[in-house]
Amino acid sequence: MKKEEPEELKVYREWLDEIIANGPPRYCYNCIHYDRRLGQCDKFDMDPPVEFTQTANQCDEWFMEPPF
Repeated sequence: MKKEEPEELKVYREWLDEIIANGPPRYCYNCIHYDRRLGQCDKFDMDPPVEFTQTANQCDEWFMEPPF
């Protein structure tokens, strides 16, 4: 008899499927141009507004940071 997967694993797999299909959420914090230590965008040489950093997909210049 097949065992039921744990709910936490189901949620994880749904999340992973979404990431694979749509890519990662695009925030300043996971952009190659954002310096998390200083809170500055190197591309625009400025501190992005809080509303901008807290909302996904705000910047057309977003570029995925290396995953390591």
